[in-house]
Amino acid sequence: MLDIEPLSNALGAEVVSLDLAAPLDSATVATLGAALLDRPVPLFGGQTMEERVRFAAWFGEPGGSRLTRRAATPALSATRARTASRTARCRTAN
Repeated sequence: MLDIEPLSNALGAEVVSLDLAAPLDSATVATLGAALLDRPVPLFGGQTMEERVRFAAWFGEPGGSRLTRRAATPALSATRARTASRTARCRTAN
């Protein structure tokens, strides 16, 4: 079970119950992906840069643009599709 604690009212959240050195399963990554939609600035305390970069690779090429990112799992593809759909609806509503 993931423990994600909001750090502010707007952006940040601390992921306190995840060891990025351990292998991640797609369900955990999908849960994190959904959480990042609400809190897009995660803080992973006690993790090395190498562990953070390896984690980021689940969501696409680290440092790549939004256009070149790849979906790492079907669950993330579905999450991205829902996000794109919401974004499109918001743009047409404005």
